[in-house]
Amino acid sequence: MFPLFEYLGPVFAFAADDFKHKTRDVAVAAEEFPTVELVVQYGLDTGTMRKKNGTTRNLQGLKNGCRFVHILFCKMLGSPELKLSAAASEAYKMALEPYHILPVKLAVKAGIYTLPSREAFLARLGETETSAMEKFQVFVSRSCVLVEQFEELYQQALRGTKKR
Repeated sequence: MFPLFEYLGPVFAFAADDFKHKTRDVAVAAEEFPTVELVVQYGLDTGTMRKKNGTTRNLQGLKNGCRFVHILFCKMLGSPELKLSAAASEAYKMALEPYHILPVKLAVKAGIYTLPSREAFLARLGETETSAMEKFQVFVSRSCVLVEQFEELYQQALRGTKKR
């Protein structure tokens, strides 16, 4: 899913590398902490819940990236005439912006205007409007469950754990 960010152009290309790093970190950590609850407890115990490149924060970041793609695809599915820049801007505001510092927010907002057209984006993916919408629908239906379940597990883990 995260290579998709490379197709969005330079403004989101940095995110593709960031998500690759987060994925590797979480995969390695999963050997020691196989549940969301254990990851959260580790973050609480070590004071790394919000630490840059900390496993708990990386896991949250992956969820946010998935949510961004989910919202982007929902917007594109809901309105075939909607420009990619409008869909990406809305998805960014909802899924990623709350977690970014001001310089990143400003860079993304400026970079939104450099996104490819909807048609060029779909062509980069090797898709037509019709074929892409079919695949986007599959992703949306599956990612909705994933994001909701993750958020529920994450919140349950936070409520059920205490900093020692």
